[in-house]
Amino acid sequence: MVEEASQLTAHDHLAHVTGVLIALNNSLDKPTMTTREQEDRKNALKLLRRRRIFPINNKQPSPNFDYLQSMRSKPIWYIADRPHLRHSFERLLPLLAVKTGDTEKISTLINELGVQSRILSRVATGISSSQGKLEILEGYSKLLCSKARYIAR
Repeated sequence: MVEEASQLTAHDHLAHVTGVLIALNNSLDKPTMTTREQEDRKNALKLLRRRRIFPINNKQPSPNFDYLQSMRSKPIWYIADRPHLRHSFERLLPLLAVKTGDTEKISTLINELGVQSRILSRVATGISSSQGKLEILEGYSKLLCSKARYIAR
């Protein structure tokens, strides 16, 4: 599987690249028993850290991807693991082109390669603020207060 991942190119379809990443993840999910298996896993991860296996969209929403990057490539790319985060950041940052629903399927791979610090739901924070004139709706507020004990259950 590592060999197949090493042969990925920017001309491959996103579905194929995603499939390879999911297969890599599944192979990493298997428990290693012997010292030989542990050594093979360690060597595979070392090789994968240097390979350009991650499909990246460079600040443009696209059905495919723009290029492949390694985990060490510059500029740093991020993982939009929630649809609202992809929508918010897709024109601002290079993002992993894998669909948000598929990011969970490669979570072991992400953790083993040490790129979990790029997951936007872990690093992005939202700041809410009101704009315009603030108006308190007395009737609606009283209605909610009267139903508070049922809502709080």
